[in-house]
Amino acid sequence: MVYAFDFDLEKGEISNKRTLVDFHGTNGEPDGMVVDTDGNLWIAVYGMDRVMVFDPSGKKIKELVFSGQRMTCPTWGGENNDILFVTSAKGGDGIEGQADEGGNMFSYKVVDGPKGKPEHEFAG
Repeated sequence: MVYAFDFDLEKGEISNKRTLVDFHGTNGEPDGMVVDTDGNLWIAVYGMDRVMVFDPSGKKIKELVFSGQRMTCPTWGGENNDILFVTSAKGGDGIEGQADEGGNMFSYKVVDGPKGKPEHEFAG
């Protein structure tokens, strides 16, 4: 499950917990995630060979398929923040199936569409 909350910037408090993305019924679970300039959430799915992209309402809008079964942590890079780099884990957890190139880093170049959103430093 991936949850969303309302955030009160002045008080620094969260409220209104709700499910944004439900991974029940899939073969994977959410791992690392990043946000793009349109507010879309890019989630690496551990146990599957993909990164799933969801709009701010939680609707899936894209899937990127890689050759690793255990996708872990995405991050934005490149001169224009237009390359998604994704790490993956190597086997040992009982996931069987197609050829697996886990343990490698993968990349995806965004040609047309939103780019990576710069990270913010936590001030508190």
